[in-house]
Amino acid sequence: MERKYGRIIVTSSTSGCFGNFGQLNYGTCKFGLTAWGQTLAMEGFKHNIQTNIIMPNAMTRMTNNLQAAANRLSDNVLKELPQPVACSTCYLLHEKCEANGLLWYVEGGECKPCRFQADESFVEYNPKGGPSQLESVGSQWGWVAEFKKSSYPGQKIHAPYMPVPETDHGDENPEGRKPSRPPVAKELRFDGRVAVVQGGGSEIGRSVALLLGARGAKVIVNDREQEKADKVVSEITKAGGSAIADYSDCGDKAVDLAVDQFDRLDIVVAADKKLPGETPFDSVTSEQFISAYNSHVTGTFKIMKKAWMQFYDPRYGRIVMITSKQGFHGSPGQSINAAKTGALCGMSQILAMEGSSQGIQSNAIATEGTDYDANAIAVAFLCHETCKSSAQMYQAEGGHVTSLRWQMDEDFIHFDGNRPGPEALKEVCAKFGDKMKWEHVSYPAFMMHMSYRR
Repeated sequence: MERKYGRIIVTSSTSGCFGNFGQLNYGTCKFGLTAWGQTLAMEGFKHNIQTNIIMPNAMTRMTNNLQAAANRLSDNVLKELPQPVACSTCYLLHEKCEANGLLWYVEGGECKPCRFQADESFVEYNPKGGPSQLESVGSQWGWVAEFKKSSYPGQKIHAPYMPVPETDHGDENPEGRKPSRPPVAKELRFDGRVAVVQGGGSEIGRSVALLLGARGAKVIVNDREQEKADKVVSEITKAGGSAIADYSDCGDKAVDLAVDQFDRLDIVVAADKKLPGETPFDSVTSEQFISAYNSHVTGTFKIMKKAWMQFYDPRYGRIVMITSKQGFHGSPGQSINAAKTGALCGMSQILAMEGSSQGIQSNAIATEGTDYDANAIAVAFLCHETCKSSAQMYQAEGGHVTSLRWQMDEDFIHFDGNRPGPEALKEVCAKFGDKMKWEHVSYPAFMMHMSYRR
């Protein structure tokens, strides 16, 4: 930082950003690193420190060992293989490269930037309309988003830190779209369902717990602050509902309580609480980072691990990870929040993929602002049996829900990966343009998730 120069590469993976069966630990960490890398790019920009994130796909010693024994390459053959991924990575580290805070998929002779695309016309409802708006949300919430009115929120957030301009091909249909679901004719209830709400004593967790309880669910309100958990339980029971408080640190004991008291579990809402204030990365200690990760990410893993078998045998489960926009795009002074909430996004996608054959659905939603009651309506619908969305990422704020997906620029760079390293690197330098056109795009995570949908 003192020399006013630095180039950083953070290695993420497709397992983290798009999900992958059997890769829960790995994928969780890698999505978290993606958000963390974007935050480093923002904080470092004023010091001429650039950070980019790569998702490499190459045959290395590690990936070679993952192959079936008959398909593994010998060490000698592996050493002689061209490594074109290194050429793209090396250019991102060069002083002439101005790219910053971007996610890149690098494989063979290809280098493709990725960004979040948001469907701005996904769901709209009256944030002051109260619980009755749950039916309005349900009538609009499509199985998958249609992206007829698109925006690119990461571009706006990253623009002050990116000298490389981009061409935005958003807002394909300014008029938006009509609801893709038929109107909901009856009240959406949770009678007979049992829900655990982690962090249910305050903020968004409190609002979700109260709404689920009001609509018939039996709720385990988890909060390490006993007074807050007890107060929410009291509000639910006074209104005629059923609720029990749990004070365990991460909420894993709440699952045991649900099974002991109600003999089942149907819903888990992990209401992650954002750490207050801003802490620049150069002031973050290892102890702070590790403590936050263990509390929020490892704690959520423990809940899901216990809940999984309760979902598995009945072939039904609804998981909602409440994350933040820092987990999608990063934010200055929020390296810890970005890493931990990004990790929950990665965890959610993989749980959705692995649980699809057992009727288990998982989604991540960033709830922004302080209108917790309004945001709870969107969260509650993701908990309902009529919601068929899974492995999706959403953002809710003030009666507006956007659906997000990864978009990849397929035509940014193509080079001959079989050429000797220096020649391939020279070709990458010549082709690395100053503008991303996003004219030929793909949606790799969407296609991957569609492959297992019912």
